Amino acid sequence: HLEAGRSYKLGGEAGKWVLFPHVSVAADYDSTQVERSSFGIGPGVGARFWFREDVYAAPRSYLDLMLGYRARLSGAARAKGTFLTMTLSY
Repeated sequence: HLEAGRSYKLGGEAGKWVLFPHVSVAADYDSTQVERSSFGIGPGVGARFWFREDVYAAPRSYLDLMLGYRARLSGAARAKGTFLTMTLSY
């Protein structure tokens, strides 16, 4: 999975949100499927919220939300569609 874009910090210097519009290229391999590989490309947007900071330490945790759409380039049909990912790193 490869993503290319630019991050934008929202809320000025004290902002805790980062917005990441991007283009992604994804490849997948699953040996249990008839069509084992798939490749897709498309736009997406991510939002990250930083938290657990204090006076002495930078933020230690974040919540990531990533929404994207991919068109199938080749391989299995699972490479296309809308994808939503949420990650919590505490």
